[in-house]
Amino acid sequence: MLHVTKGVGLVQTRGGERQEIRAGDTVSCQPGEEHWHGAAPGTFMTHIAVTEGKITSASLFDRNARW
Repeated sequence: MLHVTKGVGLVQTRGGERQEIRAGDTVSCQPGEEHWHGAAPGTFMTHIAVTEGKITSASLFDRNARW
């Protein structure tokens, strides 16, 4: 689960459409579903992320992802 506290961001699952997210929005992904999130271009975003279960190396950020 990701809850945006300030700013404007983007979230996308692999093969999915990018979605704009704003302060007050909450989004979630299914367990094991690849996704990324970050600030929209030219903006900032702060958020609270909640993860259930063990975090593994597969959970880590991939700077080379081109979705």
